[in-house]
Amino acid sequence: MKSAAARLFLAFALADALVTAVFLLLSRAAGLTWPPRARLLLAGDAGATVLIFAAVATAAARRFTRPIAALNAQLDALDLAAPRRVGSGASDPALVELEGRVNGLLERAALGLKQVREYAAHVAHELRTPLTVLRLKIEQAAGAMPAQLSEELQAELLRLSRITEQSLLLARAEQGALKPDLALVDLKRLLEDAAEDFRLLAQEQGRAVEVDAASAPVLGDAKLLRQALYGLLANSLRHGRGAIRARLRERPSGFSLLIVNAVEPGSADAPGLGLGLRVVDALVGLHDGARLRCSRRGGLYAARLVFRVSPRP
Repeated sequence: MKSAAARLFLAFALADALVTAVFLLLSRAAGLTWPPRARLLLAGDAGATVLIFAAVATAAARRFTRPIAALNAQLDALDLAAPRRVGSGASDPALVELEGRVNGLLERAALGLKQVREYAAHVAHELRTPLTVLRLKIEQAAGAMPAQLSEELQAELLRLSRITEQSLLLARAEQGALKPDLALVDLKRLLEDAAEDFRLLAQEQGRAVEVDAASAPVLGDAKLLRQALYGLLANSLRHGRGAIRARLRERPSGFSLLIVNAVEPGSADAPGLGLGLRVVDALVGLHDGARLRCSRRGGLYAARLVFRVSPRP
């Protein structure tokens, strides 16, 4: 908007300056002389004209760009999982056509996203049975194969089964089929219980899980929140190194849980928003006012859960 106003103002100012210059040159060529008062009035008129041009340019630019600004604001707040039509209320045919094209593109993108999620859920569901059958067959034939091979196959099947279950859970959460059973729960207790379980796994790697937590009563589903905490700790254990530190604090707007661990600087397999963290993000998103933020700086990776204070259900 400012750029358009500046261009219009510059055009008007140049035109006014050009007209004034031509007028003065013609006057001088004709031998006309202007008294000081007349020159002062002429300068004041030119200044007033420039101000008028500036006001007109600014108003015109705002009127022209206001519908576009409204569209941009709606697009910034848009969620493809729950799409809605956007509109600026403009009557200009070009802008109306643009709105129609944007809405058509959004509808196609939302449909594509829905189809991908449905397909992923279908594939994950179809994989559950053959993976279970394969696991049972390997268990039955464990005595007829080398012990190391049997353990490796079981570990790979466990990993595939976990991915399948996570995919199904993510699909249910994103499709709105997973409804939280809300109650007032203490996030501190859930965190301490999850950390106690992961300390056993961390000790095998020579690592520690440290918790510094204050009481944090939040409105949530204890089962889903416990699963989210397990996901965060598992991500730290799988991709990080050194101690895993969790700090839970009360803030003026709610509660903040920060889980930090070291990662290898520049490592290609550093944690990102992969399947495990996507599941955590989806589970956290089922709770009103809660959100997950992940960041990496230097050799540290941090995941922060933020919960706002909520009334009792």
